[in-house]
Amino acid sequence: MPPLPVPREEALALALAMGRSRSVASSEAGHGKHWKHRARAARPDIVARAREIGEALQWGEACEVSEMIRVLMRLAGKAGEMRTAAAMVAARGLVAEAAKLNQRKDEQRETPDDAPQIGPQFLPLSDEDWAVKYGDRA
Repeated sequence: MPPLPVPREEALALALAMGRSRSVASSEAGHGKHWKHRARAARPDIVARAREIGEALQWGEACEVSEMIRVLMRLAGKAGEMRTAAAMVAARGLVAEAAKLNQRKDEQRETPDDAPQIGPQFLPLSDEDWAVKYGDRA
């Protein structure tokens, strides 16, 4: 399914896909708090797009995450062109979500599945061990 033609609706679908409630998703997408805006989140096209985005956000498919980042940035650009306060809020949210996705994608690329797991960095030391490791350094 192609992205929804209205940037706010695409932002709404993204917020729903990320598990936000209808009211929170609606406000993050730049809509008001009126009940009709929350009811928009139940439209079949928005629900279908949210389901598709949710499937694309399943980690492990880096190419799909990269595509989602491109979509988010394109929508943020379109929202920025609208020059309204609500569109700027939506654009800011879209850029923030794209940055989060990009960071997670980079983290996944750095840690392959077969990499050894690193244990806690701060292990409790006995007094003797501490003295040997950090004792007289003067």
